[in-house]
Amino acid sequence: MRGAGKKMPKRKTCSRPDSLLGYLRLKKGLSIEGLADEIKINPMLLWKMEQLRFTVQIRFAKRVADYYGLTLDELYNNDFSVLGRINPGSAVSESSYFKEQAALNVKKMSVGRRGELLVAQWEFKKLMPIGLHDVVNADPGLVPGQGYDVFSLTKDSKPLFIEVKTTTAGRNVPFHMTAHERDFMIDCFKRNIRYELHRVYDLNGSAQRVIYQPEDLMNFTTIPTDYVVKPE
Repeated sequence: MRGAGKKMPKRKTCSRPDSLLGYLRLKKGLSIEGLADEIKINPMLLWKMEQLRFTVQIRFAKRVADYYGLTLDELYNNDFSVLGRINPGSAVSESSYFKEQAALNVKKMSVGRRGELLVAQWEFKKLMPIGLHDVVNADPGLVPGQGYDVFSLTKDSKPLFIEVKTTTAGRNVPFHMTAHERDFMIDCFKRNIRYELHRVYDLNGSAQRVIYQPEDLMNFTTIPTDYVVKPE
């Protein structure tokens, strides 16, 4: 039983995954309530801004922008390209995994995790010419239920959510998607959020990948394989 008046800790989440403000807050390991208390602002105003609803007084928007080192234009435009300039800090970082890939004992890693780190490497190289490579993060693949495995950016600095499916066989071998992964993909499609599924194949040979967009995935044959059984 909970003690009288005891508050449960707030979850550090953001219901809109393509929000720059949500991304920056989570990189600092803060809940909305924790940040609101730190910068003396109403938590509901922070929530609205993280939902890209900027119907707030400019003085409050400026307070949030100043906290993160943003201009008001960058805040209102949800401009992820600022990540090449500012250092948001990180509660969890895995950059060492793919920066020092040669030092990893890949034989002890699962096939799926090896694929995720390989995709992170490829994304790291893709963004290096525009100075945004340090944004690539493979941590989500370590947390069940995220709906994606790697966070990256497109070349035009838009947030990109990547699900990775890896095999040591060929590219056309069927793969498994959970209901939550599929729901996340469909939600991104409906909200015009950038999403890709990277199929990594021939992992133990000359590893390659094919990239599928939500439109591709929704046109593929999908076979239900799991059932929920409720004992009477």
